Amino acid sequence: QINLFFKKQNMKKKSLNAKKKVHNLILKHLSNPKVLKIFKEFKRTLNIKTNFAVAVSGGSDSLSLAFLAKCYSLLNKLEVKFYLVDHRLRKDSYSEAKLVSSVLKKFDINCKILTWIGKKPSTNIQALARDKRYFLLTNECKKNKINHLLIGHHIDDLYKNFLIRLLRG
Repeated sequence: QINLFFKKQNMKKKSLNAKKKVHNLILKHLSNPKVLKIFKEFKRTLNIKTNFAVAVSGGSDSLSLAFLAKCYSLLNKLEVKFYLVDHRLRKDSYSEAKLVSSVLKKFDINCKILTWIGKKPSTNIQALARDKRYFLLTNECKKNKINHLLIGHHIDDLYKNFLIRLLRG
């Protein structure tokens, strides 16, 4: 029994050392002047002092946000939760969600996949999917007593939404 205890303790130490190495590798990217400049702006505008959550989609905007949030949480000793919503609107959506999750795992980011269960709409799909996504995300945040949820969008999203709304009148 004693040997088993020491083996478990030793495994925990190895696991902590491995985690520390991964964290150092993540933070090493901040030595790149361009990355550091972006991170400083992110940090300046974020200014969160409590645990928070990040919504991840797998797009470049949300993966960048996940990386910046991970750095922020490491430097500020905060816990951050990462969530990805699988709407189940496409056949391969679950395998895509698992792929994103495995990419994030390389940065010691555990991403919980939230799944939309239930009947799917045949019209107004985008708006209803967005409503369901925010419902699932806010529910998970409430469950975990998280007051801050970060969501990544890039400028192309703004242009796309503007054009869609313009076309709709």
